Amino acid sequence: MKKYALAAGVITALLCLAVGPALAKSLYVETWGEDNPNVSCSRTAPCETIDYVVGIAGPRDRIIVGPGTFAVGPTGLVITQPGLRLISAAGAGGTELVQDNSSTVPLIEVQAEKVVIGQRRKGFTLRSTVPGEDEIAVHITAGDRARVEGNIFITDIESHAGTGIASDTARNTVRGNFLSGFGFAISLNTETLNDTRHIVANNRVEDANGSCIGVASGSNGSNRIYGNVAWHCGALGISVIATGQISRDRIYSNMIHYPAVLGVALAGGNPTIQRNTIRGGNNGIMTGDFGLTTVATIRDNVLVDFLDGGLVVLEDSLNTVIQGNTIVGGDFSVILPRHEGATSRFSRNNLLNSDICPYDIDGDDDFTGEGTDVIVSDRNFHDTQEVLDGELTIDCGAEVTASNAQAHGFLEISRPATRPNPVRGYSDL
Repeated sequence: MKKYALAAGVITALLCLAVGPALAKSLYVETWGEDNPNVSCSRTAPCETIDYVVGIAGPRDRIIVGPGTFAVGPTGLVITQPGLRLISAAGAGGTELVQDNSSTVPLIEVQAEKVVIGQRRKGFTLRSTVPGEDEIAVHITAGDRARVEGNIFITDIESHAGTGIASDTARNTVRGNFLSGFGFAISLNTETLNDTRHIVANNRVEDANGSCIGVASGSNGSNRIYGNVAWHCGALGISVIATGQISRDRIYSNMIHYPAVLGVALAGGNPTIQRNTIRGGNNGIMTGDFGLTTVATIRDNVLVDFLDGGLVVLEDSLNTVIQGNTIVGGDFSVILPRHEGATSRFSRNNLLNSDICPYDIDGDDDFTGEGTDVIVSDRNFHDTQEVLDGELTIDCGAEVTASNAQAHGFLEISRPATRPNPVRGYSDL
């Protein structure tokens, strides 16, 4: 009897597996297809509109869109199925999704986890046509681990308003996209969330009216921003904000050219910024803003052709490590305020062609505090330095001295920022 019961149990388990979750399927969309319950949306009998196919798709399904231009209805594409993949057959250069002129919602809204919008050489041109600062092309409102990859984002709005990619969730990847003409190109504003793990990599951003790339998180974040190219950002190239003090964000190997105000802004947490190239703007890198205590490590960056200070360390920065950077031009190479209980370590940097002086230790009056130790190593190179009685003395309204054992000849120490790795995305959309 036990034998038959065991056999029955095995059969029941097998039946459960047989009627378990349906296998993922591929659904096809073509300009010449037909939206009809009797049409299978197969390769040989495709459907016509993406709106229709998104509505009938199931979890982990793959929607493959053929070449051509596809209008998206006024309600946008709302993806509620986890693991859904929306990709093109012809790539971003051959497949365009156009937002309805009467729409007041995102072109694509993601409301499920592990959703994919495009991939390398299989993305879309996403054209935003609706004016308004609150309009968003792709908005991740629910579900983590979404991936937006290999797409071209373009807005027809002359005011450069709205946002290209936005996220309200904690762990998403934005990789290999091209974005042009938005108010904010990439905005992962998750400052109320902890344990964020965003990846923003190998994107190219141009002509944003505000910030090109912005990431905000709470405590214990570990976001990575690397390999991006940002041109002519209206305000900031990259901004990284951590409202908690345990976050360890990394910003590396980015190229930022001619932001209107600032190349990289860091506020809060323990960020590392390394091997970036920043050209133009009022300032290259600024750390310690918005009243958020920031413990930053700034290494091996190249900052060129800015107007004011290449590297500005504000009063909320503590124990900043500044090492191996090359800073060229500007009134001051480095502006370091005094802050009670803080120690800034400054070594092995190249400070070249300052209009006034390499260092401004006190900075503006608003930044001045008491009790700071600014340790300026003798292993920095200054093309305007003076040597007096064996001491390296630089006077810009505040006196800074350092041992002059080998004050000259350290230009080779600073390593130029490397170019981003060949971009797996926007360069071959």
